[in-house]
Amino acid sequence: YLLGSTASGVAGQILDGGAGLDTVYYGAPRYNWQITRNSDGTVSAGSYYNWQPDQLIGVERLLFSNGGYALDIDGVGGQVYRLYQAAFDRRPDTPGLGLWMDAMDKGASLHSVAEAFVGSAEFGRLYGSAPSDAEFVRLLYSNVLNRTPDAAGNSFWLEHLANGATRASLLVNFSESAENTTAMATIIGNGFEYTPYGG
Repeated sequence: YLLGSTASGVAGQILDGGAGLDTVYYGAPRYNWQITRNSDGTVSAGSYYNWQPDQLIGVERLLFSNGGYALDIDGVGGQVYRLYQAAFDRRPDTPGLGLWMDAMDKGASLHSVAEAFVGSAEFGRLYGSAPSDAEFVRLLYSNVLNRTPDAAGNSFWLEHLANGATRASLLVNFSESAENTTAMATIIGNGFEYTPYGG
């Protein structure tokens, strides 16, 4: 952990996390904080009552007294958020985000999380208990990309399924597609809240 301004007592710090997964601990409530991603990729994080925000470089997570905030939209945090949205066609719940982010932080693959999602009761309610491959692909396009399948794409994914691709692998491909990643960036581009697992 790195100590942010409220935890260290020093405002306006430059905190460089370097490589790996790095968390800045603030120990103050999230609602008092303004977090802004700058054009150079750094992040400014400061209390609304403090005119000198911390400048964060290479930091993936922030920890507040009432929850966490993920900045790694191109890493584990963003992957889990996009997979939730893709699998369940809804904004993720913050405890679920924290649970699966923790699992991936500890080595679980995105595909294994997708398999768990595909096997869930909620997924079954949304996609049906036994949809045909054609119906499954149609629903992926609708729920993830919010459009009907184009002919070439539809044929491509049906062929993949016919050749042994799993539905979890298709879910990951749709979730991490350039089209979905670009669309989701408008929602999570500045980061997002989550509940740390066990917190």
